[in-house]
Amino acid sequence: MTDVESDYKRPLKELFLQLNLSAQKSTIKKERQINIHFAFLLFWLILIITISLVIIFMPELNVSNESQGKWIQRFGSMISLLIAVGELLFIHRLSKLIKVSHWAQLACEIYIERKCKIILNISIFLTSVFIIFGAVVSSYGDLFYEYFIH
Repeated sequence: MTDVESDYKRPLKELFLQLNLSAQKSTIKKERQINIHFAFLLFWLILIITISLVIIFMPELNVSNESQGKWIQRFGSMISLLIAVGELLFIHRLSKLIKVSHWAQLACEIYIERKCKIILNISIFLTSVFIIFGAVVSSYGDLFYEYFIH
């Protein structure tokens, strides 16, 4: 078994301890960057949820004199747009920070990828859920409003 293969199988704590002090400091710094990007993504999602609730529960925001159902339907496409912007701003950068980029597959990069892969997967899952939600709302928001609210 090569060193790279063993790095993927070795426990994370053991892999981290095998790094020299400089690599450990660099790895900790990169982990902080990843956590900050993930926090910004979560903030972005909370902002979208908040905006969604404001639109749904405040009919007086209807500036185009359309029915509330149509207003909600139009907002569904905004959800998808905001999520796509979030994808471009946060998840793409997060993916670049997490994935092994050096051709030699350095142990510190393998450690970061193994430890933070779950964060990337959660981010991609949440983005997918919101894009699907936005698509459904933009397609059927008026019907849902009429059925559930009235």
